[in-house]
Amino acid sequence: MKQISLCHAELIMFPFCEEEAAHYGYDKEFFSLNLLDTSQAEFAIRKWLLPEVKNWTAQGCELRREAARVCISQAVAFSDFWLPGINDRWKLTGDLEEFSVNISAFQKLVWKNLFLENYTAMPLEIYVRRIDKGFERFPDFPDLWTDPIYSEWPVNFNSGNLLK
Repeated sequence: MKQISLCHAELIMFPFCEEEAAHYGYDKEFFSLNLLDTSQAEFAIRKWLLPEVKNWTAQGCELRREAARVCISQAVAFSDFWLPGINDRWKLTGDLEEFSVNISAFQKLVWKNLFLENYTAMPLEIYVRRIDKGFERFPDFPDLWTDPIYSEWPVNFNSGNLLK
């Protein structure tokens, strides 16, 4: 069984956090984009997400990748950070199905750019959800992990290969 934390998928998206973008002074540029547009989405991914990969250990990269895989397969967002264009559209229409399609397409684009491969689904049964804080917060530093604490998957998660 592969141990994962859904927090690792959120860590991928941390450069898109409003406070992070404001702190480093790129918030106006980032929030002026429309991530529904593939070229603008790829620009944002290459400019703000891809540089972070060089700071990941091999183990940390694998943990993030598998957490992202579970999120995509379960049709959940990597994080609750505002994604310009995607969340703007959702706020305007309230169409959950459209939002799900848009977030899935964006996250698969993130996947391809960061992990240099096409996304493939894996069954949820090969994973176990680990929730101890050291593991969740520090995927690159196993020395900071404590004894594992496991949790059930959220009730809305389904087993099997859901999204191809």
